[in-house]
Amino acid sequence: MRPFCHPRSVSRHVSGLAESTFFETTLESAPFGIAFLDTSLRFVRLNDALARATGLPRDEHLGRAIDEVWPDIPEELLTRLRELPETGEPITDVEATSGEAEGKPRHLLQSYHPVTAPDGTVAGVSVIVVDITERKLAELTLATTEEQLREMLETVRLIAVIVDGDTRIVYCNPYLAELTGWTREELLGREWYATFEPGETENRRGFIRHIAEGAVNAHAEASIQTRSGQRRLISWNNTVVRDVHGRGVGATSIGEDITERRRAENELQARVGEQEALRRVATLVAGEARPEHVFLSVAAEAARILGADSSAVLRFDDAQTATVVGRWDASELGGFPIGSSIQVGEDGALARLLRTGGPTRVDYYEGVLGELPAAMRSFGYRAVAAAPVVFANRLWGALTVGVGHRVPLPADSERRLSEFAEVIGLAVASADARENLARSRARIVEASDEARRRLERDLHDGAQQRLVSLALMLRLATSKLSDDPTAAASILANASSELGQAVDELRQLARGIHPAILSDRGLALALSALADRMPLPVTTRSDVVGRLRPAVEVATYYVVAEGLTNIVKYACASQASVAVTTANDTVIVEVADDGVGGADPSLGSGLNGLNDRVEALGGRLEVASPPGAGTTLRAEIPITFALDAAAPGEGVPLRS
Repeated sequence: MRPFCHPRSVSRHVSGLAESTFFETTLESAPFGIAFLDTSLRFVRLNDALARATGLPRDEHLGRAIDEVWPDIPEELLTRLRELPETGEPITDVEATSGEAEGKPRHLLQSYHPVTAPDGTVAGVSVIVVDITERKLAELTLATTEEQLREMLETVRLIAVIVDGDTRIVYCNPYLAELTGWTREELLGREWYATFEPGETENRRGFIRHIAEGAVNAHAEASIQTRSGQRRLISWNNTVVRDVHGRGVGATSIGEDITERRRAENELQARVGEQEALRRVATLVAGEARPEHVFLSVAAEAARILGADSSAVLRFDDAQTATVVGRWDASELGGFPIGSSIQVGEDGALARLLRTGGPTRVDYYEGVLGELPAAMRSFGYRAVAAAPVVFANRLWGALTVGVGHRVPLPADSERRLSEFAEVIGLAVASADARENLARSRARIVEASDEARRRLERDLHDGAQQRLVSLALMLRLATSKLSDDPTAAASILANASSELGQAVDELRQLARGIHPAILSDRGLALALSALADRMPLPVTTRSDVVGRLRPAVEVATYYVVAEGLTNIVKYACASQASVAVTTANDTVIVEVADDGVGGADPSLGSGLNGLNDRVEALGGRLEVASPPGAGTTLRAEIPITFALDAAAPGEGVPLRS
């Protein structure tokens, strides 16, 4: 700022305007404080703006020395002011505080300039005071905000880094060092790409170019390499650092480690895809698709979900042999075709599965001994995972997947493969149930036809013949009533005997169809009567209370009848036992003997019929017959007690 001139020198440039008017107007209209001091540093003139800035009335300034009016003026500044009339050197941009405004310190920016006389000597000192309170408060606020921001960057779990125009690190927060395994001291001054993105030369050149152009990507995702070689995926927000001329000289980046989040998203997406695949194959099973179609679909879905080159469904024929019943292949690798018989051997995925009964995997087939591992290596497979297929609580087969590339199978392949293997087990069970149902229906039709033929034959050979003979006797007796009453009476007596025998035979037939004693007197007495007719000792016991549903009573009766009949025919037993108990709304029937055992339930048509009857009621029939240890026939049938059941604890015991 130029020094003030003497008023006379100014007046030469203000034609027609009185000096007093000119200076008065200038002083009072200035937006900042202006004052004049004499060479003794006493106030001789000032405007209202200066009075407001200092917080003192104008009158308290005039004639008083500056250090009287402003007692807090620094001694160093006061010394320089006293020297100013001699040196003529202005003093500028002096910050000071004076009083308070609205409870806050008043910040002032002061400048002091010499006022020269026409002869060039210093006649006084001009004072300019600018109230910079708002600016100062803004600067303090900004400084506080910057400090808070720096504190936040030092503690936040985000990466904060500043690089220069050559991508060298000039600032980084502790989290970057913690995440990557470096120290802050080691990172400062290092080139970013060489440290965290080695080999990305083109990306570095592009980033440097974007900094120079002032247009870096605001948002980006990129992986960085930690000191240990681990990769972390980072989501970046970038801004350009500019100099005072607006040129890009660096970049500030805030990054979030999204490695775990992205992994979770990928796992969720994979899980959704897996569930959709399982739903598709489950729909096939529910739609009663043929097993070979289900095997192919499950193999294909499992391989695609796990990223495998091929997959296969195998059925175990015995402990050392498996048959390929389904296969899917999307590579040029070889494999065993459908229908092939495979020797499992001593080692490998299948051998380990057979030993443990659970899912297993072999990540490297190199060095695994045996013919099957050797064959897998010759096909080009590097790793195999296998999961058991279980049907009726027995190991039925296995679902396998294999890879030949260097990317390993996922870490949880066994678990995910097991879920697909469960679907195969359901498909096998469904197919078996449909086959058993068809056979059961055929047996029921055959048994019904055979029962009708036997009833017809028994009626024809027994009761029918007696009734025909009875009719002939009655005609003969009628013809002799008038001529020979004695002979007629004898014939009628024989006819009466024949009629009684016919009635007995009809009763026997009816008992074979449905025991009358079962309907009339209940299950307990019917089973006791059945035991009484056996030619060997039979002990019986029961805890059944009250009457059961008729269908359950009939099924229970025929299980006991068939069991005792088979004992008499085949068991060579010295004694037998019958037990009828209840548990969990189920009647349990057991017929056991001490005979030779070794019975094959598949050879008995009577047992097949019983099994159909029991399964029709939602139950099941089992036969245990180890050689030399007797035979036990066991049936479990769901029951519903009638409303007229006996009181609790009043069971009707079976007679021994």
